Amino acid sequence: MKSYFEETIRIVSDSIRSIDLKAFEELVSACERTLHGGGKIIASGLGKNVPVCEKFVGAMVSLGLDANFMHTNSAVHGDLGMVHDKDLVIVLSKSGTTVETVYLVEQLVKRGCEIWLLTFSRDCALAQELHHSIVLTLEHEGDPWNILPNHSTTLNLIVLQALAMTLAERMGIRLEDFKPNHPGGAIGDQLRGKCSKKFLTDKGIILPLSELPHTWILDMDGTLVKHNGYKTDGTDSFLEGAKEFLLGIDEKDMIILLTSRKEEAREETEAFLRKEGIRYNTILFNVPYGERVLLNDDKPSGLKTAIAIRKKRDVALRIEVLTDEVRTMQKTE
Repeated sequence: MKSYFEETIRIVSDSIRSIDLKAFEELVSACERTLHGGGKIIASGLGKNVPVCEKFVGAMVSLGLDANFMHTNSAVHGDLGMVHDKDLVIVLSKSGTTVETVYLVEQLVKRGCEIWLLTFSRDCALAQELHHSIVLTLEHEGDPWNILPNHSTTLNLIVLQALAMTLAERMGIRLEDFKPNHPGGAIGDQLRGKCSKKFLTDKGIILPLSELPHTWILDMDGTLVKHNGYKTDGTDSFLEGAKEFLLGIDEKDMIILLTSRKEEAREETEAFLRKEGIRYNTILFNVPYGERVLLNDDKPSGLKTAIAIRKKRDVALRIEVLTDEVRTMQKTE
C-alpha cells in the first residue's frame, strides 16, 4: 500500500512539473484583466470534473472574485445565458475530444468570450483550434486499467486552486475582504476571534502561524530567564518551558534576543546561552525599559505579519508545536 502512495506522489509531481509556467502566467493575467474589466471567470466541466469546478468557484467567490460553474451538458440547455463577451471560460476536458465539450466550445466561440482549455492531450482538436490552453502530461491515472479519472481530476483541482490563490494575491485580497464572506463554521469563528478566546485560558493561548520562515524577537529577563537571576543567583536560569521552546524553533527562523542588561554583561550572558546550546542570530543589550514597538506591513494575501504576546514576569513558558494545514500552532502563557 505504501508503494501506491509513493507512486501516486511521483506521478502527480511529474505532471505538475510538465505545466508550461508561461502559459499559466498568461492565464492568470487574462483572468485578472477579465475581473478588472467587469467580467467573470466561468469553469465548465462534466463527470468527475464537476466537483473540481465547484471547488474552484467556491474558493473564488469566498474571496469576493466573480466566478460561476457551468455544467457542460446544461450549458446548451439554457445555461449559456450566464456567459457574456467580457467573461473568460475555462473548459476542463482530459481528452479534448468529448462530443459535448467540442459542441460547447463551438457555441462559446460565437459568444466572443475568451476561452481556455485545461487538458491532458496536446494533440487534441480543441488544443489545436483554441488560442489558449494549459496542457499537462499524465503517465497514469492510478487505477488498474488506466481509465478512471483519478489523478487527472486531482491535477485539475491543483491547477485551478493555484489560479485562485494567485489571483487573490495579485488582486490584493485581504483577510478582511474574505471575512464577511465566511461568517459560519469553524473558519467564521476563527475570523471573529472566537478561536483566540476559546484557547485563551490560564494555561495559555494557541497561536497559528504560516509556513513561511519567521522572525522571533524575544525578551530575555522575566520572559525566558528569571528576572535579574544573573545578579541575585550569580547565574541565569531558564523559566519552565523556555529552553524547550528555544530549542524547538525551526532552523530556518531568525531569533533576535533583547535585554536591558548593560553591554558589560554580554560575555557571561552569551557564555550561558552557549552552554545551554541555544541558537540565536543576534542579541541586543542596553535595550530601553519602555514598550517594544514593532511595525510591519501585512502581505497582500492577508497574512498578518506582526504578532505580539505579553506574559507575566517570571511565569512559566509552555510551547506546543502542532503540524497541520497551517503547519505550526504554538501554545504559550
